Amino acid sequence: MRIRQARKLAGLTARQLAEKIERSPTTVFRWEWGVRLPTRQGIEACAEALHVPMAWLMFGLRGLPRDLREQCERLERAGRAL
Repeated sequence: MRIRQARKLAGLTARQLAEKIERSPTTVFRWEWGVRLPTRQGIEACAEALHVPMAWLMFGLRGLPRDLREQCERLERAGRAL
């Protein structure tokens, strides 16, 4: 899952993301650290709040259409710079 990377790029804390998606901060922390997996609704909420494709949060670059793949490659490069 790339929730943490996308959240940091969006300039949000885990607590702020939790508020935006109406989940507890503990839930977001568990998703980010791989303790629990989010439901489909949780992934959709994160993707919408973080302005990233849901498929990228779930699978990375594999299987994305070219235009989305290029957008997500930029996200991944920016995330490595953090």
